[in-house]
Amino acid sequence: MVWLKNNIPDHPEEDRLRTRYQVLFWLGFFTFLVGILADLNGVRYLNLFVLIGPAAFFGGMALWLFLRIQRPIVSPYDRKKYATQFDAILAFIFGNFLMEFFGFCVAVSMIWVIDNGIRIKNDKTFMDGIELLKNNPELYALIGDYKETGIMASVEKSGPFTIYDFSAYGTKGGTQVSIRLATEDGKVVLKSYWLGP
Repeated sequence: MVWLKNNIPDHPEEDRLRTRYQVLFWLGFFTFLVGILADLNGVRYLNLFVLIGPAAFFGGMALWLFLRIQRPIVSPYDRKKYATQFDAILAFIFGNFLMEFFGFCVAVSMIWVIDNGIRIKNDKTFMDGIELLKNNPELYALIGDYKETGIMASVEKSGPFTIYDFSAYGTKGGTQVSIRLATEDGKVVLKSYWLGP
């Protein structure tokens, strides 16, 4: 890519901004991944990276938009900026399109994961299931006094049952939890549960 770099016009201020937005972009992306893994494994405090990662990521995206407004993308058909048409097209693809497409996909994924977790955690059936489970002696042995659920949660309908997977946190730590609920005579009933490390 050295030959490509030599054909791109120098803009020191743009390079500084690009470095900043790329650092925030990648820092946010990897922080979000660590947060997801931590939340799936019941690791308390690191699960907050699910919220911190998108903040850094969207900060990088805002900086990127500022950069784009100041200096729009050079068209690959503007041959005055590059030695050959081929160089111009490669600069457009590798310098802009792939990164921006990836950024869009990551942004949509982050919003979907957080929105999905919020909607599930505010579901009445889920909250009733938590009430039924939080005084369970096996759960108490693993996490101590129940404090909260993790940021992420998933739900699956299986016949008359609703299955929720989430992380539960207490005074001793956290664990993965899966509960199977059913509604009988208008009341939520805990049919089975699974607690894992």
